[in-house]
Amino acid sequence: MRARANFVVLGEASSLVLQVLLALHAARDAHCIALCRPGARVLRYSALCAGYAELDFSGPDDAGFAHLLNGLAATLPGLVLVPADCGAARLLGRLRPQLHAPSIPAPDAAMLARLEDKWSFFQFCAARGLQVPATQRFPTKAALPFAETARALGLPFVVKPVNSCSAKGVQLVTSEEDYRRKILDEPRYQHAPLVAQRYVRGQDVGVNLLARGGQVRALSIQRRLYQQRKGDGSEIQFFEHPALEAAALALAAHSRYDGVMNLDARIEEETGEVFLLECNPRFWRSLLASAWCGLNFVAECLRPPGEGPPRRLVSGIADIYYHPLFRPALLRYAALDRSERGRLVRRMLVDPCTFADSARARLRCLRGRDPLALASAPVALPPPASSPPPPRGALGLVPREPAASNCR
Repeated sequence: MRARANFVVLGEASSLVLQVLLALHAARDAHCIALCRPGARVLRYSALCAGYAELDFSGPDDAGFAHLLNGLAATLPGLVLVPADCGAARLLGRLRPQLHAPSIPAPDAAMLARLEDKWSFFQFCAARGLQVPATQRFPTKAALPFAETARALGLPFVVKPVNSCSAKGVQLVTSEEDYRRKILDEPRYQHAPLVAQRYVRGQDVGVNLLARGGQVRALSIQRRLYQQRKGDGSEIQFFEHPALEAAALALAAHSRYDGVMNLDARIEEETGEVFLLECNPRFWRSLLASAWCGLNFVAECLRPPGEGPPRRLVSGIADIYYHPLFRPALLRYAALDRSERGRLVRRMLVDPCTFADSARARLRCLRGRDPLALASAPVALPPPASSPPPPRGALGLVPREPAASNCR
């Protein structure tokens, strides 16, 4: 490994900060400081960071944050800032002229507003010929006319907040009674504004990428493997899909995107066509899966800009979502493996925060509340209507078989 490097990892979502810290330590000898939102005290006890502080990412702490970072830059040679989520990227965007330390590529505020908001993302893609399901926007749940929406989108359709993550507020609506029970008459459902989106029957997939100035430099396509013996969808498989890759390359080019991005998409069961659902312009919760299979996106962000085709992860399976004590098969890497996999497992083993995060996820899974399990489990739906589906865009090729090697 190279000489120890200094990093400040910052983010409002402590789970994403934890993933980035693990990816950094897997890639190299890293000296890390974590900056999180107030209340995320769990990282205070992490073995992955040498220092920890809390700040308000919405603006009140900006002056103090700039002073703190510049002080660290003066004492830690080669310090690099690593924003883990959208709140951190916005913060660095506001303070960029005042900071004395560089950061990895990250989208600016205008780009975040365009892609993070589900309605803006739909409009951006539709205007550029990228295939997205028919979508409508409503300011509140009371403003959604069920009969008209069902006629326009068909049944079932999906309702979700325009700004949310981890499947919060996402509901599949199969009838008017279902809509009233889950959303309209449910006092705890207070999300607004909302989008209603045509439901695409098929397979959920994800596209992960790193782009610089609209040019994709690293890319992987993944799907969760739902297995009854585990029941939690923690295994992730990487594969090739030309249409998904083409859509991701086009989106990055049209937006002149900078930074990492995770796209949620679906391959339609009946036609094999690809639909983009939403965009997460930040690191993602399954970040370590691609690192396990040979493409560490955090390490890729630290590489100098280059030419040529992007690095592509085209095959491999990873089950690295949980702490090794919940996945005993990982323990052999701790003792025998000197590669990035071994470094990752050893770091997970000694970090109490990684164990606590996995324990909470397992408990939610056992109670049937884990978004990972809910998103991965097969969903029983009524048979599709006999009426023809709404018009679609042009993208949609049949996927090729995965190649034998992992990265290209």
